[in-house]
Amino acid sequence: EERFTVCLSSDWRNYQKFTENIDDSSLSNLIEKFYDIIFDKLEEYVPDGQYYADWTADELFVVFYDDNNNNKEVIEKSLRFVNSLSTEIYMKIYSELNIDLKYDIGICSGPGFLGLQGPKKFKKTTITGKSAGIAKRLESEAKNLREDAPSRSFPIIVMNDELYQSAKHSNVFSKH
Repeated sequence: EERFTVCLSSDWRNYQKFTENIDDSSLSNLIEKFYDIIFDKLEEYVPDGQYYADWTADELFVVFYDDNNNNKEVIEKSLRFVNSLSTEIYMKIYSELNIDLKYDIGICSGPGFLGLQGPKKFKKTTITGKSAGIAKRLESEAKNLREDAPSRSFPIIVMNDELYQSAKHSNVFSKH
């Protein structure tokens, strides 16, 4: 069904170097621990479960929504989680996994068709709409920004104007 959503796209930097410098079993273990931390925090920040999350290797994709189409609530919970992903979660990963893992985040709000979709033998919950594609493009832009500041450790966040204006007027990012 058509819903207002916020889509988050995040991707590790230099994933190919990880695959060259670590055996597959250790990499699998690292990925598992990484996503355990992420999904535990996602459940903590969005306890109502009104999100859809998927991952493939080093790429995370999350869609935030609200059953009551409360756009403000969707924006607030997504921004709270993004703030945590770029600070608290980053530090937890750094300390618990003993790794300076660099990743960046693109986030975009807008309408999308959310639900079970796909070929008849491989349907999955997903979103179709501009916000998903733009979130990925914004994450790619964060990658370009990182190339200008390669020593930066904390994640770079790039978001669309609606989210930026909401973030500016809220206290979500005031502590960091």
